[in-house]
Amino acid sequence: DVTIIVDDNLASDGTVAAPREAKVIFRGKYTERQAELTINQKGDNFRDAKELSIAEASKLEDKKTTKLPDVQIVATSADGVLVKDATGHMYVAYNGDCKIGDKVYVAGEKTTVNGLPAIKDAEVTVNSNAEFTYPTAANLLENLDPSKANDYLYVTVEAGLLGSVLQFETSLPVSVNLLSPKAGNGIDLEAVNMHNVKVDGYFVGLNGTTVNLIVTKLEDKGMNEDLRAYFYDDFSWMKPFIDEYNKNANPVGDAVGTDNPSAEAPNL
Repeated sequence: DVTIIVDDNLASDGTVAAPREAKVIFRGKYTERQAELTINQKGDNFRDAKELSIAEASKLEDKKTTKLPDVQIVATSADGVLVKDATGHMYVAYNGDCKIGDKVYVAGEKTTVNGLPAIKDAEVTVNSNAEFTYPTAANLLENLDPSKANDYLYVTVEAGLLGSVLQFETSLPVSVNLLSPKAGNGIDLEAVNMHNVKVDGYFVGLNGTTVNLIVTKLEDKGMNEDLRAYFYDDFSWMKPFIDEYNKNANPVGDAVGTDNPSAEAPNL
């Protein structure tokens, strides 16, 4: 039996140091017979990261860590929040407890999401909450030029809603997708599915030919009779059947993706 004792991971000034790793090798008489144990110790992932403004952090290379010391949450989705300071906006991948208006301290890794600078693997500390007043919303349909897709923009638009995608009477060069809302933020897309809606929100990047919006305000304009003709189903009801089959036999095959017409999928 071997007991390994590890000191607290503290720097000389008493603060938490960066994460660290060490290897312990157990070797017998013959060097080819050995066991290796890797020990990882948690620490401050962002100890060496600099506190920057959003404008400064946006210029970092991807994978660089940074801290945003004084930013405010202005929009929320199921997978992230949009934060703002005096220099700009940035999307932060984070699904913890927070709400619009929260003043927060963010630490994370700079990345790029849908062509725009963002933060991932974020640690978010809520310091306080303050009222936030939204700016005058720009007309989304007048701002679909790709040259304008390099910034977070507050927009408004009216359209039909099918699932999470806005439907327009005229064809557009892109589709407009509403990001899944954060639970409890008062935005319910299911309740207005196949309705006409007015949406206020932030443009958060262009993914191929899809514009993504974080919704801050959703106004129901009534049923859209044309959209009622659509067959709408996310096929979530199939999941129990697929799970059951995967447990009892070979996994369900991907006939289309693998160009394999004989892929297993009986009774689905």
